[in-house]
Amino acid sequence: MTDAHQSIQRREKIKLIIRDSLRRSELTDEQLEAADLIGSLGITSVDALEILIGVEAEFDLHIPDEDLDRKLIDSLDSLDSYVQSAQAANQAT
Repeated sequence: MTDAHQSIQRREKIKLIIRDSLRRSELTDEQLEAADLIGSLGITSVDALEILIGVEAEFDLHIPDEDLDRKLIDSLDSLDSYVQSAQAANQAT
C-alpha cells in the first residue's frame, strides 16, 4: 500500500472517529476539513477526550499527557499529523 493511500485511509478513519465521538454523522468532509474544528464544531473538552480515546483505540496509540493540548485537535491536519508521527515512532521501536 502506498503512503498516499495510507494517508487517505488514516484521514478517513479520523473523520469517522470525530463523527462518532460527536454523534454527528451528518458532518460533511468540508466541515471536518475546517481550520478550527473546536470553534466550528463546538467541540467541548469531553468531546475532545472522546475523540482522543477513539484515536488511541483505532490506531493502537497512547497519547501521553504532555501531548494533550488544544492544538492536537484544532484541525484534522494537526490530528492526522500527530497520528502519522506516532505510528512512525511505534514502527521504529
